[in-house]
Amino acid sequence: MGCEHRSLHSHFHGTQWRNFEHTGVPMVVIILSSIQFNFRSDLCISGSIDRTCKVWDVASGLCLHTLRGHSDEILDVCYNATGSRLATASADGTSRVFNVMTGACQSVLIGHDGEISKVAFDPPGTRILTASSDKSARLWDAESGDCLQVLEGHTDEIFSCAFNYSGNTVITGSKDNTCRIWRCEFFPRGMLRQSVA
Repeated sequence: MGCEHRSLHSHFHGTQWRNFEHTGVPMVVIILSSIQFNFRSDLCISGSIDRTCKVWDVASGLCLHTLRGHSDEILDVCYNATGSRLATASADGTSRVFNVMTGACQSVLIGHDGEISKVAFDPPGTRILTASSDKSARLWDAESGDCLQVLEGHTDEIFSCAFNYSGNTVITGSKDNTCRIWRCEFFPRGMLRQSVA
């Protein structure tokens, strides 16, 4: 699978339980940009500047999948609430949705004109939110990969975004020193209405 597990010295105070590394080549430094546990904490994912995302078994330290496809570094990774899917955000301007069990890419989210710095699933796992250096955030259908809405209004790069716990409100944070709150209403046909608070 191309993954190696070995123990490394920790720079943190406290007990080190397990280390994971993205490369099996000694002395090669690979910077991890984002990591996350699934809800059950039996798996974790890591995104790296080497353009890959890896799925790890926490108990054994084994790499289950190496997910490829991005042409530039991965800046963010996230699980959906059930842990069945994960999404990656990349400096190549795309986001990818993968099946966690098979490692198969289910969709590629294309539409941003700049790097995507943040990606998030809504609580039900049916929508994906991305934030980009193109000053926009986008809402996507998690199943089809279709763009449902472009959220515009920031005057500089967007570095952060999140859904509220109900999934009907989005917040975005930008280099323009503002946060915007977007109240979204989903309609039966998949239409979305927004208002800026």
